[in-house]
Amino acid sequence: MSEVRHDLLLPRWVIIAENRADRPNEFFMPRTERRDGPCPFCPGNEAQTPEALLVRRPADWNGDESQWRVRVVSNLFPAVEGATTGYEFSEVDAPARGSLFRAAPGDGFHEVIVDTPEHLTSLGEMSDEAAIELFDVYRERMAAIRATESVASALVFKNVGSAAGASIEHAHSQILATRQTAFEMGFAWLLARQYLERERVCVFCRMVAAETAAGVRIVEENEWAVALCPFASRFPYETWIFPRGPMSHFDTSTDEALAAVAAMTRRVIARLEKVLDRPAYNFVIHSGPFDSREALHYDWHVELYPRVTSWAGFEMGSGCYINPVSPERAAERLRAALT
Repeated sequence: MSEVRHDLLLPRWVIIAENRADRPNEFFMPRTERRDGPCPFCPGNEAQTPEALLVRRPADWNGDESQWRVRVVSNLFPAVEGATTGYEFSEVDAPARGSLFRAAPGDGFHEVIVDTPEHLTSLGEMSDEAAIELFDVYRERMAAIRATESVASALVFKNVGSAAGASIEHAHSQILATRQTAFEMGFAWLLARQYLERERVCVFCRMVAAETAAGVRIVEENEWAVALCPFASRFPYETWIFPRGPMSHFDTSTDEALAAVAAMTRRVIARLEKVLDRPAYNFVIHSGPFDSREALHYDWHVELYPRVTSWAGFEMGSGCYINPVSPERAAERLRAALT
C-alpha cells in the first residue's frame, strides 16, 4: 500500500509507492562506464582547460605542471560569468512598477574542480584522504568566492554519468555562484529560521536526533557526521549526510566536521555503487547564503541523488514526487552493502 509523506524541511509531499517497483522497466540504471579517447582533465592536458585558479600539488613536486592532486579552473562553457567585486543590488533586480517580468544580468562564478589526476569516474573509487582534500578545496573556493562580496549564494555539485548530466567522465565537480539565492536554498533557510523561532530548536538537529534514535533510516553515523535516507525521500536511495551541528555555512566548517562528512559521503557512494551497480548520480552541498551570518537554525549538508528513475507527467505537473523504494528499505540495503 502506498503512503503520502510530508517533507519536514520544505512544503512538499512525496508518495512512497513500493508496489510500483514491480513495474517493467521501473528503474533505468545506465552504469558509469569508462570510454576510450583523450581526456582534457588528465595530467599533461592542462592546456586544454582555462588557466588554473587553484592547484594542490604533491609534497615532492618537482616543478612539472602535470603533477597535481586537485585542480580548479573556470568552466569553459559557463552558465554565469563576469561577477565583479562589491556588487550592490540595484533597480535592475526589481521589476518596474506594473511590469510582469523580472530580469537581472547573469553574473556569477562557474568553476570546475578536477577531483583527481587519476582517470576515475566516481568519488566512490577514491580514498577517504583524497575525498577529504577534495572537500577542503570546495571549502577554500567557496570562501574565496564569498569574499568577493559579488554573489549571494553558491552551490557545490557533482554530476556523475551521462544520465546525471556529465559531459566528461573524468571525476570532477562544479561550483556555481549567482547574485540571486536559488529558490529552494533561500526558502529552506527561511523556513528553518521560522521553525527555530516557533519550536525553539533547530529543525535539522531535531531531525537528526529523531532519526538516530529510530535507526531505521540511518545508513552510517559516527561522532562527527550522520548519513540517512530522509523520511520523505523524493528519489530511490536518496541520502543526506550531515555534520553534527549546528553549523550553518560550509565555507566556515570545522576541519573535523568537513573530514567526517567527506569520508562518509565517499563511503555512501561506494555503498550505492555496490547496491545499484555503479549508477549515475548527482550530489550537492547545501549551505547558508553568503549574505547571512552563522546561524543556529540551519546545518550545511550533502544531498545525494542516484539517477535510477525519471520524472513523468505527474511529477512535473504537480511537484509531488513518486518514489518506488521506501527510505527504510533503501537504508537497510545501504547499511548492509559494505559489511
